[in-house]
Amino acid sequence: MAEASGNSYLTDALQNLGPALISMPRERLQTAAPGTSIGPVSLEHRAVLDAVAAGDALAAAAAMRMHFAGSRHRLEAVAGTRN
Repeated sequence: MAEASGNSYLTDALQNLGPALISMPRERLQTAAPGTSIGPVSLEHRAVLDAVAAGDALAAAAAMRMHFAGSRHRLEAVAGTRN
């Protein structure tokens, strides 16, 4: 997806950070979001995938921004730095 985005900054970041960027404890993927049986990370990924599959670049960009924001909040919560 990074290559398909045409965003060289994203491609470079993924290549440079590699597995460290994507590694995550499984329980963070599996903990259900309120009102669902699916974890929030899976919901975010699904939103990106659905937008890309629909050919909706604006929705895909918005879904990625939401995923990055969610990831940041989750990491800050784990690190104890979230305001």
